[in-house]
Amino acid sequence: MTYQLRPYTVGQSIGKALSIYLDHIFLFLFIGLAFSAISSGSLYWVTRMVQSQAEQTSIVFLAILVAFPLNFLVNALISSILARVIAVRFLGSGSLRDEVIVTLRALPKAIVATLLTLFATFGGFILLVVPGIIVSLGLIFVELAVVVEGCGPIAALKRSWNLTKGLKGNVFGFTVLLSIISSAVVYPIQYLAGPALRLIGLGAIDAWAPMLGQTVANAFLLPFSAAAHVVFYIGMRVSKESLDVESLAKDFGSAPAPAEAFPSFSG
Repeated sequence: MTYQLRPYTVGQSIGKALSIYLDHIFLFLFIGLAFSAISSGSLYWVTRMVQSQAEQTSIVFLAILVAFPLNFLVNALISSILARVIAVRFLGSGSLRDEVIVTLRALPKAIVATLLTLFATFGGFILLVVPGIIVSLGLIFVELAVVVEGCGPIAALKRSWNLTKGLKGNVFGFTVLLSIISSAVVYPIQYLAGPALRLIGLGAIDAWAPMLGQTVANAFLLPFSAAAHVVFYIGMRVSKESLDVESLAKDFGSAPAPAEAFPSFSG
């Protein structure tokens, strides 16, 4: 598949993301399943713990204290890895191992930037709903600013805000469309997980259906969402900054690959 640096509309970003997902479907399914199993499993464990140990506050508190930071860390890690891996494909090259290593080095900055984004958004919602929405839209590219451009946490917030300046209507349309697609995937899978288990004779583990359904849904949604954000980000940079291969290569600290070369990821 050819990964072209050009402006992408909201609809084109979603369509391109789907193409990218299908182009690397086995890699993305593996990454999505591996990480979402940890994330969904930890949250399901907390839910069951709360239900079974409702009177033992200390145990419930301990479960929440372990599971939610783990879930946050896992989601930050997978979204950062996927963002970096997908973005580098626009250079026509990239080693999965190398990009994972680079992402792990940048992960502390990505976590801090994500926390700052959450605090800023929460502060906006405390003031009023509309400011909270505006802040969340303006900080949509914070993680990409860290893992692609190498920004620090504060610089990443400023970078995302400046990149989306004057285009928050487009960002709003993008997030709404992505949310609709996510809901259209998640709810049917979660609803059908139980009947599907009973159909294949695994009704004994029916209690695990919500977690399994969430894991399967996330295996698709996490890579797809990451791809959509990267394409939208690339398109916005091309539109506002005339981003070219040389500039993107500078962000990655590498030389641009020949225009006709688009090799697959190697381990």
